[in-house]
Amino acid sequence: MPWMSRCCRSSGCCAATSRHRGGLPRRGARDKIATRLLALDPELSSELALLFDFLEVPDPDVPAPQLAPEVRRRRVLEVLRRATAKRSEGDTLLLVLEDLHWFDPHSVAFLEAWLPTFPGTRTWW
Repeated sequence: MPWMSRCCRSSGCCAATSRHRGGLPRRGARDKIATRLLALDPELSSELALLFDFLEVPDPDVPAPQLAPEVRRRRVLEVLRRATAKRSEGDTLLLVLEDLHWFDPHSVAFLEAWLPTFPGTRTWW
């Protein structure tokens, strides 16, 4: 899911993971992601290693679990679904998806699974 990891890095929960053009060092990015995610839902602490790996800022001290691709996709989707729902409880969340014509098939499939989870939340896309 190369495009989706870039998309999630730019969302409110994961805004600082860029390794290029002045982004935070990986440790700083992980700290920021963990702080924001756990403020939304402390129960997601067990999924941090998986999310760090998905966002391409893996923690060398706590590697992501080795999962089959479909299992990994489902777990990442669930983390993002929960974070999106929690984030929208306080304020309306607007997701802007640009250049959809560049999406690879895995990113399209991920979006097709993620977007239907938005009804009932204050999330716009």
